[in-house]
Amino acid sequence: MRWIEPSTIEEVQTCLAQHVPIIGGGTWLLQDGHSPQAVCDLTAWAGILGIKRDEQNWTLGPNITLNAWQQALGVNHPISQILSLMGSPAFRRVATVIGVIANPQPVADLYPLLRLLQSSVRYIDTTHVDIQNDVLDWPESAQERAIVGVKVPEIPKDSRVYFRKYAKGRMTRPLINFTVIMTPQGSHWKITFMTCGLSPWPLQGSACGTLREVDQAMRQWVLDREGVNRFYQALILNMWQDIYQQWWNENNRGIAL
Repeated sequence: MRWIEPSTIEEVQTCLAQHVPIIGGGTWLLQDGHSPQAVCDLTAWAGILGIKRDEQNWTLGPNITLNAWQQALGVNHPISQILSLMGSPAFRRVATVIGVIANPQPVADLYPLLRLLQSSVRYIDTTHVDIQNDVLDWPESAQERAIVGVKVPEIPKDSRVYFRKYAKGRMTRPLINFTVIMTPQGSHWKITFMTCGLSPWPLQGSACGTLREVDQAMRQWVLDREGVNRFYQALILNMWQDIYQQWWNENNRGIAL
């Protein structure tokens, strides 16, 4: 097997045009269960970014693992706490943030959070002479491209982020997950949410109003999803109730719900 470590955009484009598997921000290395004749490794590319942070964004390169980002965030950061629930410690040490984006699964733990935060990706494709930028979307892309960076906005001030998932066991893939961002707007709350597992692609929704109105809207949204297994509906409703309870406890200590 030939190991390619590109140093220019043109070299990456050549690999893409020849359908060479990309690692460090691209396609599955062994997605069909066979050994490829060549591999393009972006982790050695001179143009990669490590971890950069400013007041508004986190910018991550293709070799940044979930564990590395978690350590940079710090234990008290809400995103760090969510990352700790994604897979096993061994998985988080080897899985890259960009790899998870580039190889989306029907039940993707990280994608909903990045999407709700309106993250963007930097990528190389076969039709442009320079690096492109685009909003993170699902599926990641129908075209051949190699992701070389992702920009994740910080959680808005005063917003709360909650994440829940259901799996048959600790070491099995989750069957369903649910991510919610709650933002105060005066006496009202705006929530945006996304769930993976109810359909072949993530489902996103939003609601705004008093907490009671938001609660009712969220429940109705779940019940209105056509063709969804009632067991999965019940799981999402239970996750929402747990999030609602957690929010209440954080804001109304000592007062019964």
